[in-house]
Amino acid sequence: MADSIRERIIQNAVTRAGLITVANGYKTDIGSNAVRDLKTQDEDTLQTVVVAPYQETSTKEKFGKVSHVFPMTLMAAKKYDPDTETIGKVSESIYADLIKAMTNPASPFSTLIDSINQTGGGGLEMPGNEEKFAGATATFEIKYKTALGNPEAQ
Repeated sequence: MADSIRERIIQNAVTRAGLITVANGYKTDIGSNAVRDLKTQDEDTLQTVVVAPYQETSTKEKFGKVSHVFPMTLMAAKKYDPDTETIGKVSESIYADLIKAMTNPASPFSTLIDSINQTGGGGLEMPGNEEKFAGATATFEIKYKTALGNPEAQ
């Protein structure tokens, strides 16, 4: 049985997050550990991107279609070296990488979604950060359509 369109979109988001490496033209290598949710995150990993989809709203349209909208947040963190980097600069680099990965027109989303819009986010500075982690979040609104009564078809 085929995955639903929503599931395929989420899988594509994890794939896109996994491409965030310096070798692929990004500022960081946070994509070296891209996961779907916090439960699959390895606590010993020095850098991670977590893809977190949330509940959607749906509206029936004409001609047997249903429009769906859901938010998806990407959360990322990595260890940084306070002797050579600042937490603010590293956090903003992570934030820029998240935006670039999700909104790149060449992403695999193009055949599955109607649109993806960034709705918020930013670099995170963590007080009491003895472990020296820098992080960022970015939230996106994803719009897509399915056939009425068939979440696997558009």
